[in-house]
This record gives sequence, C-alpha cells and structure tokens, in this order.
Amino acid sequence: MVFSWDETVDLFKNMPVSFLLPFVAIVAMSSAGGAGAAHEFDVFRMYQYELHGRSYGCQGSLVNMEARLPSAKQLHRRCVVVHMDELSAEGFSDLIQRGAGSVLVILPVKLSKPAAAKKWHILEEHLLAEDVSIPVYFAMETPQLMDLHSDIVKAASAEESATAVESLLGIFAGQGYQMVAHTPESKPIKDAAITTLVGKLSGRSNAHDLPTLAIVAHYDSHSVSPHLSFGGDSNGSGVIALLELARIFAQLYGDGKTKPNFNLLFVLSGGGKFDYQGTRQWIETSVDSDDNPLANAHYVLCLDSIGQGDGLNIHVSKPPKEGTPAHKVVASLKEAASALNVNFSMVHKKINLAEDRSAWEHEKFSLKRIPAATLSWYPTYKSAKDRHSVYDQRSNVDSTAVSRNIHVLAEGISHYVFNMSSEALGSAFNLFNSSTHLHHELISSWLEHFSSLPRSQQLIGRDHYVLTTLEQQLSRSCPVTRHVAKADKKDPDFIFYGASKAKMTAYSIKPGIFDLVLAVAVALYLVAIFGLVQVFPKLASGLSRVVQKSKVA
Repeated sequence: MVFSWDETVDLFKNMPVSFLLPFVAIVAMSSAGGAGAAHEFDVFRMYQYELHGRSYGCQGSLVNMEARLPSAKQLHRRCVVVHMDELSAEGFSDLIQRGAGSVLVILPVKLSKPAAAKKWHILEEHLLAEDVSIPVYFAMETPQLMDLHSDIVKAASAEESATAVESLLGIFAGQGYQMVAHTPESKPIKDAAITTLVGKLSGRSNAHDLPTLAIVAHYDSHSVSPHLSFGGDSNGSGVIALLELARIFAQLYGDGKTKPNFNLLFVLSGGGKFDYQGTRQWIETSVDSDDNPLANAHYVLCLDSIGQGDGLNIHVSKPPKEGTPAHKVVASLKEAASALNVNFSMVHKKINLAEDRSAWEHEKFSLKRIPAATLSWYPTYKSAKDRHSVYDQRSNVDSTAVSRNIHVLAEGISHYVFNMSSEALGSAFNLFNSSTHLHHELISSWLEHFSSLPRSQQLIGRDHYVLTTLEQQLSRSCPVTRHVAKADKKDPDFIFYGASKAKMTAYSIKPGIFDLVLAVAVALYLVAIFGLVQVFPKLASGLSRVVQKSKVA
C-alpha cells in the first residue's frame, strides 16, 4: 500500500508527540559530543635556533590535535600530554619514533626530591641536544591542568576496558580533549642581534697605555624553553657580582687619591649560552680596532655561577707561568680567599677545538692569546648541569655565597691593581669590610628581580627591559658603550626563531568513534519510524475490525 504525500502529512500530524522524544534525545547527545567546555592555559614552546649551521630544538609550532597519553596505541596526529614524572629521555625518543604529532610536558613548580631532580637533569640534557620536527610545549603545573590530565587518564582507561559493554559505555560517558595552540608559524627573527655592554674605569695618567684588568659576565640564560630560562645562578649571580664590583671600584676611581694606574673593564656580554657569540665578536672587533681595549690586558676574569657552594674554582685553559701578570692576579685572588676563609682551587682544562661549543667563556679570550680564566663554584664543566636548567631560579641561589664571593673578588682585584701584598698589609688585609662596603640588601633584591625575568637571547632585543636596565645600572658606575653583533646574512653563525610562548586551549570533546555510533543510532531510528509509517494503516485497520467484532458479539 502506497500513500500519497497529503496522506503521509496527515499521518504525521496525527502521530503522538512522544514518538519524537527519542530523536530529541539523540540530537541532544550529538550536541554534547561536540566541543564543550574549554580550558585555556599558558604554554612555552621548546627552544628553536641554529648555531654554526646546526639546528636545535623543535621546528613546529602549530597544534590542533586530540590529546593522548604516551601509552596510547595510536599517536599519529595526536598531542601526547605527559607529566614530567612520567617521562624519561628514552621515553621522549620513543614518542618521536612512534610518530607523535606533538608533545605537551607538564612541569612541577619545584623539584622537591633529589631523585626527581636527577631524572629531570638527564631528560633536560637530552632535550637540549635534540632536533625534532614536531611541536613540543611545556606548561607549569596548576590544579586546573592536573584535572585535565586526570580526565585524559580516565578516558584512556575507558578505551582499554575489558568487556564490549564497558567499551560501549565508555564511548558515551567518556570525555576527550582537543588541544589547540594559538600561535603563528615559527619563523626566523629578522635582524636578530646580540648586544654587549662595555663599561670602563680609566686609571690616572694616559689611560690608553695603562695595563687593563677585565671582568666579564654574560647576562643571558638558557633552558629547554626561552620563556622558562631564568638563570638565577647562571648567570644572574655573575651579573650581580659584576655590577657590585663596578659600584665599589667606581668610588675608588672617583677620588684622585685612590685612583690606581690601572684600567678596569666591565663587560656584560650577550649570547653566552650560544657559544659566547657576543664575546667572540666583541673580541674580534676590539683586536682589529686602533683603540684596542684589550691591548694591554693583564688578565680577564669571567664570572659564571658563583651563587652556591663553599668556595671558588678558577678554570683556566693554561696555568699561568710564575712571574707573569696572570700568575700574580691568581695569587692575589688566592690570598684574598684564604684571608676570608674561602676555599679556592685552580682547575685546568685544555680547549677542545673538536667540540661544537666552548666549555667556558674564557676560552674565547684564550684562543686569541689573551690571558683569561672563569670563576665558578662548579668544580668541572660537566658537573654544571644547572647552567641550562628550567629550575635555575632564585631559590637556587644563596645570596650569602654571592656576597662572600664578591668580597673575595673585590679584595683580590684591589690588591693587584694597587700592587699590595698580604705581607705588607698584615692584619689590614681586609680592605672592604663586608658590613660597610658591600650592599647585601641590594645584592639580594637584585637577585630576586633579575631571577624573575626570562633572559634567553631570543627574547632580548636592542630595547629589551633587561638590556636597558643593565645599561642604566652600569652607567651609574662608569661610561658604557654598546657593541652590537649581527649574524652574517650569507653564512650566519646563529639564527633565532620566534613563537616561543602561546595560549593553548583544551576543548572538551567526545571520542572520535562517538560520531560513528551516533550516526548509526540516528539511521536505525529513522528506519524504524519509516517502517512504522508503512505498517501503521494496516495495524489501525486490523484494530478497527477487532473492535467492531467485539461490539457485534
């Protein structure tokens, strides 16, 4: 029996409204299956740069993928969300090999356990040498982010349920997340430059002909992500020490009676974490200039990580010969350390030209035959794992150790430039009384402020707050000049990339198979309604005859 269009319309008009309730429920479920509640949080992209023709970090930045755990069977075009405690160096390499679309690593605010710190240092060292094509982001742990991680874990558990019924229920009750990073495509930073600040305190008489002692500290920091690079100890402590030394000696050089026949250079170099590019180019420019500030350099003292430990180590590429100015400088520092009960040791390490990067900053000077050394609390280069760590923060620095080491440096330098010895001074060896000449509160406040600023070189343009603040502070003690280093356009030594910070949104969604199940349910419901429409007249006619027969009977 075939119905005309008008008859079909009349039939639907007379159909009970309750027949449509299942359809409304299905539509409601479909709406719930789309993007729902959204969670937005800050994420920090893994560093990306090129140095000496080699690429480092992650090349990608765009993320619009469904969240998964590392244990998921399918990771292609998926964003793997993992807590730092669950990730190892081998685990990260495995994610790359299995074709993960992107990775989001949740970092705890602090590393409370030594075992966790050791594990992170191994992973961090691995990441710092990586070159991957997929986007890798980091986010600091928050309650909201941990709740999101728990939801992803629950969804993964539902998918791995043992029975078919539980799996089917998991499809409808489970909840997934679509991770979207709102960031532009990563591109090289145009006209990237590295600025080095040079301050000079000139001695009496003809300053150009006087011997020079240089104090150098790089101001930039480095870690797995530019915006997570605070460098409290490396090299916040070195920068603060240089500024305090400049302030102390400016007072002596400001009085004609106490101005020595010696020049002091204070160099705040950039690009320290990128093979000391700022220092290298400043040396090359200075050596080739007519007014070479390093022409009469007796010694160059580089400061790097002096905010911990119970002593100082002076790292040299070649031990200074006895009787040379370099030997006398080291001897003065050793005497000062001994008088102040501070351990002082010399560490000799030859320059390895086969390495991609210099171990310490003084090596750049040593390669130009300029006597130099690096002062650090680290006993060896390989033991300095925190120099490139996310967790090299203010809490990692002992302000008392910084003040103590500044005191040693001030005493040692002054004894050398004023040509004084411990035998001549006797009990008056301590020229700079720690309580009157050193500003402990200023040192502590500077450490607090400086360690709160991410200082990766990619972030520091010519007018960046860090650079202008350092220039302003150093200029209070001595005249300051800028040296700007740029990469060669044809054969650049360094290339920095942007898109290092973004907002990521986690949109609540149903599992992908939910749409398929829903489509099948809608199709079956429509088929059932269509069948009911086809047989409804026959059922009505049959019921009518039954009712009529019962009445006749």
